[in-house]
Amino acid sequence: DADEINKSIKLIRTFIRNNSDRDGFVDYRSTGKAVRGADLVLEKAYTAFNQGKIIHALDLTLCVIHETIDLLSNADDSDGTVGEAISEYLCFMDEMIEDAELSQDQKESFFDKLIEEAASRRYDGRMDGLTGGWTFLEAAQCLQILRTSR
Repeated sequence: DADEINKSIKLIRTFIRNNSDRDGFVDYRSTGKAVRGADLVLEKAYTAFNQGKIIHALDLTLCVIHETIDLLSNADDSDGTVGEAISEYLCFMDEMIEDAELSQDQKESFFDKLIEEAASRRYDGRMDGLTGGWTFLEAAQCLQILRTSR
């Protein structure tokens, strides 16, 4: 639901803003608090996934990744808090692909969303060494294989 996605983006940004200095930079000590909003939204994604709302769970997860990738440019992540959080979010995407019983329509929607997200320039050079799970393109490739094998 688009309204929940918009509210989730606002929640994530509020946590980031509340833990940034006046220039929008999040210092080393505040990164854990800054990603808390993203963690809360990911909890909503887990709930949606467990309720069988797979595409909604994906939309929430992509929203979380989208916002936290942007945070990397404006934070001192020397302790790896933001990077580890992003890796956790990507691992959840991995779980969704492996564990979900997706209909053909859901597979196509999932695939299209991953390809669209992978094309975003915001990820250029930022995913290296973060994943713990898959990149968007690797996830889409796996989904493509599943899509054609069933």
